[in-house]
Amino acid sequence: MSKKTALFALVLVSGLALTGCSDDAEAPGGGADPSRTPAAPSSGAPSSSSSAPASQTPEEPASPTSEPEPTEAAPANNPPEPAEPAPAEPAPADPLSAFTGTAAGAQFAGALTGIEIMGATGAGPTVHRISTNLYDPGVAVALCESYRAAMGTGRQQVDVVDALGQYLATNSADPAACATAPGANPGPGAIPAQDFDYDEAYAAWQSGMPYYDAFCLNYTPVTAAGVSQCEGIEAGTVDAITGEYIGG
Repeated sequence: MSKKTALFALVLVSGLALTGCSDDAEAPGGGADPSRTPAAPSSGAPSSSSSAPASQTPEEPASPTSEPEPTEAAPANNPPEPAEPAPAEPAPADPLSAFTGTAAGAQFAGALTGIEIMGATGAGPTVHRISTNLYDPGVAVALCESYRAAMGTGRQQVDVVDALGQYLATNSADPAACATAPGANPGPGAIPAQDFDYDEAYAAWQSGMPYYDAFCLNYTPVTAAGVSQCEGIEAGTVDAITGEYIGG
């Protein structure tokens, strides 16, 4: 075989091989080979054919918020214990008891019938009004000073009155010291006896004159019992109006 013939044969074989490869590139019927995956487009533009959306499982509904369990109520037959009431404030002490409870006031206990503390009104002072069975202004002055010292009234007003409400002693003129009240009945011996006899003294007493006036000022006692009665009134152990023993 000549070189020309051999070269022709080689060219023929190569052409056939290329033809076979070209035939393999097309699927039968002119379609593209389904086994080949098309290359993704180089640009970011979306593909003309969109794939079907993937099926999504619907989310389960959120479980309802769990509510707190109700608190167990106390049994009806076992109610809660009531709160203890606040302790009551002690009542203020009675002025009379407070004074007679002191050493200074105890010696006048038989002559006292009451003590009233009147609050100040306007610019006036607080007034301590001591009611007594006393008749002697001198004893009333001593009582007034004892009360001021024992109760610490300072410059507050203290008045001492007899059974008729007449003033015996006060510190209204000088807040620092007690004195006989203006117009007070005179003390024993301050005026002479009016020379009543016993019947006259008794009749005056029955008509409303205080016992002390009738039997101690207007009549001169002649018996030990009569003298003791007048001394008891002056000491505050006998009622100046009735002449009855009141203790002390």
